[in-house]
Amino acid sequence: MPLESNEPLDREDAPFLASGETTPPVQEEPSQYDAQKEANRKIRFRLMVTLFAMILAVEVGICMSNGPVTRIYESIACREYYAQYDPTQIGADGEVREELCKVKAVQQDLAAVKGYMEFFDGILSALLAIPYGLLADRRGRKSTICLSIPGFALNCIMQLVVMWFPNVFPLRTVWASSLAWLFGGGPVVAFAIIWTMMSDVSTEEERFGVASMGADFASSAASSWMMSLDPWLPLLLGWGLAVIGMFFALSLPETMPTNPSQPTWKQTSMEMSQVPSGSAEYKDIPSKEQEREVFSDEETIQSGEAAFTTNTTKRPFFAMVKHRFRAYMAPYSFILRNKQIMLLLTAFLVYRLSRGSSWFLVQYISTRFKWSLAEANFLMSFKPALTIPLFLFILPAISRQLLKTMKPTQKDLQLMRISIGLLAVGTLGIGLSSSIAVLIPSLLVQTSGSGFVFLTRALITTLVHRDETARLFTIIEVLQSVGNVIASLSITTVFQIGLEIGGPWIGLAWMMTATAFTLFYVGTGVAPFIPPPPPSIGFIQWIVWAALFWIRLFFFVPICLAYFLFLQWLPLPSLLRKAALWLILAVPSFWWIDLQVDGVRRGTLGNARHQARLPGPGSVIASSFTSPIDPLYLAAVFNPVFVACYPYAGEVEHLSLWQAIHRAFADPQPTPKPKARMVSLFSIMQKYPNRPIAMFPECTTTNGQGVLPLSPALLSAPHSTKIFPVTLRYDSKEVMTPVPGTYLTWLWRLLGRPTHYIRVRIGQAVVGVTAEDLPVVEPPTDEPHPDDNLPNGAPPFREDQVLVLQEQVPNHVAESLARLGRARRVALDVREKDEFVKLYRRYYWTW
Repeated sequence: MPLESNEPLDREDAPFLASGETTPPVQEEPSQYDAQKEANRKIRFRLMVTLFAMILAVEVGICMSNGPVTRIYESIACREYYAQYDPTQIGADGEVREELCKVKAVQQDLAAVKGYMEFFDGILSALLAIPYGLLADRRGRKSTICLSIPGFALNCIMQLVVMWFPNVFPLRTVWASSLAWLFGGGPVVAFAIIWTMMSDVSTEEERFGVASMGADFASSAASSWMMSLDPWLPLLLGWGLAVIGMFFALSLPETMPTNPSQPTWKQTSMEMSQVPSGSAEYKDIPSKEQEREVFSDEETIQSGEAAFTTNTTKRPFFAMVKHRFRAYMAPYSFILRNKQIMLLLTAFLVYRLSRGSSWFLVQYISTRFKWSLAEANFLMSFKPALTIPLFLFILPAISRQLLKTMKPTQKDLQLMRISIGLLAVGTLGIGLSSSIAVLIPSLLVQTSGSGFVFLTRALITTLVHRDETARLFTIIEVLQSVGNVIASLSITTVFQIGLEIGGPWIGLAWMMTATAFTLFYVGTGVAPFIPPPPPSIGFIQWIVWAALFWIRLFFFVPICLAYFLFLQWLPLPSLLRKAALWLILAVPSFWWIDLQVDGVRRGTLGNARHQARLPGPGSVIASSFTSPIDPLYLAAVFNPVFVACYPYAGEVEHLSLWQAIHRAFADPQPTPKPKARMVSLFSIMQKYPNRPIAMFPECTTTNGQGVLPLSPALLSAPHSTKIFPVTLRYDSKEVMTPVPGTYLTWLWRLLGRPTHYIRVRIGQAVVGVTAEDLPVVEPPTDEPHPDDNLPNGAPPFREDQVLVLQEQVPNHVAESLARLGRARRVALDVREKDEFVKLYRRYYWTW
């Protein structure tokens, strides 16, 4: 294993990047085990307490200072405005009454100052995050996070100087405080390291979130009360707490060996890789695919590091820059290789839009409803308080219910989609609120979706190996900085436009944010159902397609009618029946079939010893379902009995071949029709003992980009029945029918295209058995065994089948379908497709 090294990458100060050098593992003496365990326990406790104190102090400080900063900025902008247009409104103390500061010009100026300050902060943080991440690879995590201390202190001092001397410095001079993040990279680097440390030793990030939310509630309420006395009091107190919180980094345990190439037992005993992480729901054993990715990632890193040492003096300047940039980005290449990670990373960009609109929420409430900033800030203090029961009671209760029917990753995906939906509805309600009575319920709904970022972070962590989490969290923080940049420009501009228009359009920024949430919700929810785009063809090509279509239609329709009206009802020999079906496939030119079977090399499938790897009498074919061609091909090759299954039914419905083809065009059916004759899979197999059974356990068609939850009808197969996962993929995506009712469109694309190509993949048979039938694991011996390279917890298998517990059959079949089809598993089902079809038909005509 490439991850077994003397310098584990999952301790709290481990480098962000994997090292290219490995050393033999140190052999520990049994007598040292207790001492090592006690040392690890103390280090873990110290680390957790320090991180908790840092997060609590920084969260409380920032939350306490947000309202006062806005009020002081508003006061300065207001004084500048009235000094120019109406000096009589300036009091003897040099201040202007707050109610006079709600004019459009002052609020637009305030929005610009706050918005562009976030823009400059985001730009610098995004540019500095990766360099400081690479620095942490050489200096350790403690050293890197300690560099942030002067940055935080200098940022606060620069803003204080501008606010304390408004007659000397223009208000926009506060933008220069962003330069302080040159020291340490700012909050992006600091929180990336904190999240990495937390994920190394605990999966309790949500508990930190709950604690900080409780602190936010108390600090916001206290800040609102102190603002009514003097806004400088909560400002100085809040920033002081934040800076003190960063000083806690000095007490973080530093366990990085001084000479990694020559470790001693004392050094290795302090490594956090040995620290127990508790009952972690997401600490999965890496699959072989993940291990291969780790190998390739390490090779990329090594080559990247070697690139820096290459003599580049003779290279052209731009070639040298390109060479160094590729080496610079090599450690993060594992992210680009995983499409699931790329998809989930976009969620953090979208989420920052919500955070972007929240920058102006206090100002929005104060302006729209004529409240003071202290009153608006006090109302906002209840938002984190409402989040506490969500994390402590509501989300855990929903999670427990979903885990009864879903895997942890599916559960998180479903909760993530629910949360993003609540964010969309709540944010839209905030933007459209005409009174406080409408605003408060909208805030409640939006708050209910605040678990979105935690769920997404937990889900994305399961997709990488633990030595990659530091780099992953760095990229997440970089993306959130980019999101801040986008939000600061877009939200600031849109909010200013809303202030200019006035009236209900003041909430335009929240309407735009709700639209972004809705698009992300729809994008993650209907991805497996979106039809592929039509091919782009020129005029000459269109003429060729039209000619082929009419010529083939002349043969295709009579042959299909002859078979389905007459031949299929006759007692024809199996060979003649298959010949007729192949003739139907030959008309649209399905000449190229690429068939591959797990464990069989190309060209050897005809060997008698491989016949057990193919579906036969008494077995079940669990096939993907993307096109009407799927059942036609299966019938031409295996002559199976087709059955229909449903998402929540344990029984199946017997189908003819024509009915199976027609289901590819039919609307999704969550439940059987009232007159449907439902029978058990066992009874179908008894009735047709000499033929395999073919079923489409996803219960509806998809575009092949996702595997839906499978029907429980798979569980009704008798014990020891071979279930073969089968996927069919087409080079011409247009012959797929994820949207029902596209009869003529599909026929045009089928008969007009010159040729078609099918990739058929047959997986290893999954056999459900009882616990008593599982083979007994023999004690380990010194002799190698074929199963030694399997990940821990992998089911035992013979050469032609894998044995699993009966209740785990659907899960293993779904995993095989995802692997064979190069797709991801999703938590969507027939109900979501039904909703998508209804929405699709509102805007598109299907024919």
